[in-house]
Amino acid sequence: MTSEQDPIEILWDGEVVLAVNKPCDLSTQAPPGADSLENRLRQQLKSRSDYIALPHRLDRPVGGVILVALT
Repeated sequence: MTSEQDPIEILWDGEVVLAVNKPCDLSTQAPPGADSLENRLRQQLKSRSDYIALPHRLDRPVGGVILVALT
């Protein structure tokens, strides 16, 4: 099981777009304060970018590659 402190694995870094590995049983998006891929990435990348956009989502029980826009 993944905890809130576990960093999200970055599979590819294209400077303005990332490919990340979304763990199973983690929501792609959730309200602030709730554990989600988006909220973890905001914390993990806060010194790099204040903008994060997810052009697609995976259901909570599904793990896999998610693209993340940084501009």
